[in-house]
Amino acid sequence: MSKDLDLSSYDFTLPNDLIATEPIKPKENAKLLIYHNGKITHTTFYELFNYIPKDYLIVLNDTRVINARLFANKLSLESLHKTQILNDLILPTKREIFYHKHLSNNLHLVQIKGKAKLHDIFTLQYNNTNVFIQVVDIKDDGYKVVSFFTLNDEFSLKSNLQNNFTTTNNLALHNDLNMQNNLALNNSTLHNDFTLNKTLTQNNNENLKNHSTQNNKNHNNNKDSTQNSSKVLNNTLNLQKLLALKQLKQNILSQEKVLSLLQTCGNIPLPPYMKRESTEKDSKDYQSIFAKSEGSVAAPTASLHFSESMFKYLKENYNHAFVTLHVGAGTFKPITCENILKHKIHTESCIIAKQEAQKILESKKILCVGTTAMRSVEWLIRENVAQIESDIIGENAIFLNPFNPPKKVKALLTNFHLPKSSLLMLVSSIIGREETLRIYEEAIANKYRFYSYGDGMLII
Repeated sequence: MSKDLDLSSYDFTLPNDLIATEPIKPKENAKLLIYHNGKITHTTFYELFNYIPKDYLIVLNDTRVINARLFANKLSLESLHKTQILNDLILPTKREIFYHKHLSNNLHLVQIKGKAKLHDIFTLQYNNTNVFIQVVDIKDDGYKVVSFFTLNDEFSLKSNLQNNFTTTNNLALHNDLNMQNNLALNNSTLHNDFTLNKTLTQNNNENLKNHSTQNNKNHNNNKDSTQNSSKVLNNTLNLQKLLALKQLKQNILSQEKVLSLLQTCGNIPLPPYMKRESTEKDSKDYQSIFAKSEGSVAAPTASLHFSESMFKYLKENYNHAFVTLHVGAGTFKPITCENILKHKIHTESCIIAKQEAQKILESKKILCVGTTAMRSVEWLIRENVAQIESDIIGENAIFLNPFNPPKKVKALLTNFHLPKSSLLMLVSSIIGREETLRIYEEAIANKYRFYSYGDGMLII
């Protein structure tokens, strides 16, 4: 097997103290390694534009990182028949839900830390409302498809108020018996309706009938029935809200509302190798200054090096184009196939506006800021667009490596990446695996900081 095919050939040893967990301030002070015609030069980002000729089109990714890390409590649906209070169903330990992306029909792809089964429901507070997250499908890779929803209280808050003690109490019993006999959701109505299977055993029907008769007698004989009805109604409203989990149509949250929820309740998803929780400071540090299109769960990290003054200089002195590639969590997924060509790379949503696509196709010299911008340009080239009539929108699954080198891009600004990663192979697709590892060896010797908050390199 060719060494370029062998996964182990992309390995290297990185001292832990070179993993950056905080960004350098000011940004211009970060180290910058220049690789040009086989020669390595060490400088800082303050000198970046001295190494980029003015005839280059600079391509940037304007995606914005969302607060993708949610923490929610699981509901104990097994206890539905034991309690009338929603809070009693909420398990105390919070579970991490890592949001990936919107799919379609207001369904979303997530990872859930710990065991999660089909139909499991989690809840969190958002704007003083319980928002529920239910698993509606489980993918082969373990990812979960979920819907976000609130409950329609019209049934419990209005129709029950119009009924007397008997009707309300009978309804509570009727639904409670249903729950005890059938906790499984009807798959055919899973996404639109939490309707229980209405089948009751003969004994349950008889119990319900007897209970109803007794309640009618009590109601007729009690002079304070109106007052008692009110008390019972108040006690059962919580139950009715609980029953809505199974019986009322969901108010499904739109994609826009889910993004709003993430912004309010979620945390910035720092990469796992940082081994720390995000802080308020990361909300700014882990976004590029030109980020605007929400959708990424990881930052296009080469973009983080630009300060306001650097970006201003770029705009005033270079032709530039924006693409949007929403970085998915798959960017951290390690390659496990010994033959790298057997690796199935993750797909990511990619959008290139018509005007920007035309700039890219017409340019002969392109510098991409980051691997995501490079993958976007190469994806566009491979789309074989003869004439651009509208924005280019699709799923990008291009895997650049020494056996699939770039067709358009020859210059790249990027950070230093993980061993055995698809991003390291992307760099190798431009200058070769051996040269890439030689550069990394020198970077380590010169104490360059690696990964998302680390230093950078310019291949030109």
